[in-house]
Amino acid sequence: MREANPSGDEPLGGSGRRAERTGRTDDRYSDAVMYAERLRPPILWWIVVALLASTFVIAVAVFLPGWVVLVSLVVAIAIVIGLMLAFTATLRVSPAGFRVARSTIEWAYVGSLTQLSKDELRKRLGPDADPRAFVTYRSYVDEGVEIAVDDPADPHPYWLVSTHDAAKLATAIETARSAA
Repeated sequence: MREANPSGDEPLGGSGRRAERTGRTDDRYSDAVMYAERLRPPILWWIVVALLASTFVIAVAVFLPGWVVLVSLVVAIAIVIGLMLAFTATLRVSPAGFRVARSTIEWAYVGSLTQLSKDELRKRLGPDADPRAFVTYRSYVDEGVEIAVDDPADPHPYWLVSTHDAAKLATAIETARSAA
C-alpha cells in the first residue's frame, strides 16, 4: 500500500503516479526519471544581470516618486528571474524517452550516441554543423552529446545537447534505451 500525500490528493511514490492520475497503465507513460540535469546559468550571470537591472532602477529613482521606484524594482526583479529561467534547460532520461526542455525523442528513434568534448562540441556547432540539427547549446557548459535521429520523417538528422557530464548522460541514455 502506498503512503498518502499530506494533502490527501494522491499517493506518493514512483512510476505509478501518472498511471493513477490519468488511468494509463502503460509503462511508457511512467514518470520515473532515470537521469535529470538542469543547465542553469552560472552565479556570475545572475550577478551581472541583477546589477544591470539595478542601474535601471537607480536611473528611474532620481526622477520619479517612491511608489514608481518600487514598481520599477519589482519589474526589474521579474525581468531578471524571467531571463535567467529562460536560459535554464532541463535534460531528462525516462522510460518514455529523452527530453530536453519541452522536446522529447522516443527511444525507437534514438540512433547512435557520440560524447563531445569542449573542442569537439565547438566544431559540431561551427564548421561541421548541419543547419537542420536540433540544438540545445549553453555557452557556460563545456561538454555535449550528439544523438543521431533514426526517423526519416523527422527533419532533424541529430540532436546536439550541452551537458555538464557527457559520459553520465550517454550512459543513462544507453541504459534507458536498452531497457525500452
